[in-house]
Amino acid sequence: MVKTSPNRMRSVTDARSGLNALLADAEDGITTHIVKNSKIVAHLVPSNALILDGAVDLLDQMLTRLAFDAAADSARWLIDGQLANAGDFMGELLAWAWTTDLHVFCFTLAHYHRALERQIGHDLTREMLLPGVETALGSAMSGSEIREVRSYLLGELYWRDYYPNVNGPLSYRPNHATPTRS
Repeated sequence: MVKTSPNRMRSVTDARSGLNALLADAEDGITTHIVKNSKIVAHLVPSNALILDGAVDLLDQMLTRLAFDAAADSARWLIDGQLANAGDFMGELLAWAWTTDLHVFCFTLAHYHRALERQIGHDLTREMLLPGVETALGSAMSGSEIREVRSYLLGELYWRDYYPNVNGPLSYRPNHATPTRS
């Protein structure tokens, strides 16, 4: 998974003609995203990039544990039955996942939500959860990005696809393949 940087996107043609320069950038630790028809199709990453290729179980375990730990920390932020803040760490983790892989974002948030419910001993509705998630996202996202996340979470795809399967592995993907933000 690679967090995309808009200023590091290159068309296939530009990447082909400037491959030597891009390889030098990779040697210097800079990632480049290769774009074809307005869609990222590849990443040219430094040789020491953290890659979990084939290690989905490891990522699954890491995200689940991080969500569990963050829930334990943020349970104290329940005010009048509503989550006031999921915490900066959870905000940064969710912001990273949102910009990196929507499926990882959904998986992580669903696990956090269920772990938080276990911590407090009762269900938390979407309306009780979202204010604290939005506050936490403020540590790493702009207002417009947070509104985009809110709009997605107010839709039904996330709740339909991830909550019946919250205990499933990260390798689970909804029937409609990759989750979409619309």
